[in-house]
Amino acid sequence: MEKIARFLRMIMVLLPLVIAVGCGRTPGKARMEVAELGLSMEVPSGWTVDRLNPRMFAKGNSTGLILDDPLVGQGFEQFVEASYTGLFGPADVISKTPLTVSGYGAIEAIIEYPDAGSKAFKLWIHKDDRVIEVSVVTPIEDFSKHEPSVRKAFESIESR
Repeated sequence: MEKIARFLRMIMVLLPLVIAVGCGRTPGKARMEVAELGLSMEVPSGWTVDRLNPRMFAKGNSTGLILDDPLVGQGFEQFVEASYTGLFGPADVISKTPLTVSGYGAIEAIIEYPDAGSKAFKLWIHKDDRVIEVSVVTPIEDFSKHEPSVRKAFESIESR
């Protein structure tokens, strides 16, 4: 049931991007602010922020998204483990690194979804009773060219 709710929420977040292709995005701002989460980050160089959904940013066939979920009935690491698959089917976890973001526990991972032909940078931040997920999904062949700017964006994340 929880996976279905997450899937529906992801669809609702992605729908404005599909509707707004070509007319709904504005050039990327130097810094994104998600006030309700107390989170800010630099947009990767050359990416655009969606005007209809300020939690979404994109460049070509690559998309970034900031989500949040309540941490109910499971630990933070369990939540992260359950998040690997989702919409993109079976996942190969390339790397998983625990770290701290603005004083909050976090996990950064690089995940490949072979069936979907995509690779993702993901960062989960455990903030109070919520998990904030910053996710950037690219076609596998575009991953290496986006990696430096996405890493810089992840390093710029601040949460208050």
